[in-house]
Amino acid sequence: MKEYHYPRQIKKVVCSDLDETFLPHNPAEYSSSGVADLESFLLRAIDEQSLIFGWITGSNLDAALRKTKDYISYLPHFIASSLGTEFYWVKNGKMVEPLEWKQKIENSGYSSREVSRALAIIKLSGIELLEEPQDYQGKYKSTFYYFIRAQMEEDFQIISQIAAVHHCKVLFNRCNPAAGDPENCYDVEFIPHCCGKGEVIDFLKENLSLSSEDFYAFGDSCNDFSMFSRAGHAFLVGNAETSAKEDYPAVLNENYCVGIRNKLIELL
Repeated sequence: MKEYHYPRQIKKVVCSDLDETFLPHNPAEYSSSGVADLESFLLRAIDEQSLIFGWITGSNLDAALRKTKDYISYLPHFIASSLGTEFYWVKNGKMVEPLEWKQKIENSGYSSREVSRALAIIKLSGIELLEEPQDYQGKYKSTFYYFIRAQMEEDFQIISQIAAVHHCKVLFNRCNPAAGDPENCYDVEFIPHCCGKGEVIDFLKENLSLSSEDFYAFGDSCNDFSMFSRAGHAFLVGNAETSAKEDYPAVLNENYCVGIRNKLIELL
């Protein structure tokens, strides 16, 4: 797999969610997604705009690479996988995890043992969580389905309180059937307090000495909003979830990479 080259100095960063933003869930839509045109645009913009491009995705690293193997021609400059709990620079065929990223997770108190303890107490509280497929589990992320019931708000409050005691942050996001999720349920995701999609942009700002105005973010669902809040330019693709469109007004006219490319041409 080819890689994008790096500019001499990084001045701008384009961040994209993966599933149903950059990558259609349905392979029949690959040919019309516009990925090849977006890649060609990025190759020019790396030098002309001094930018880099990366994925910030809920999928783990293995799943992201497997799902895009026959879809892309170029690996991105960075991959923040497992809902922004893992970060890798893509360099010379290797995934390089920065030492400072690993250290901040180690210092957070997060561990799989603490997550297991929290889950045991949640189960004793009468709340059922169903483990999600392996593609959505990570080194620092445990993900479960919660099927909607009448006392959902109370359940979420209990889960959050238990998670906090066990050094975890818990995120609740409505599942997207278009991306292969079941109907009428939420993702319940246990991650370190210092991680998340928005925290990836915070990390890049600090390490690259950039501001919010230097970031361009694209997504399709409510779990991209923390990323949007840190980026000076943030948009839902045209095929985004209806619930996300109801809560966020900046929606592109086109779907997938077609929308991303056209908006970048307009802004850069």
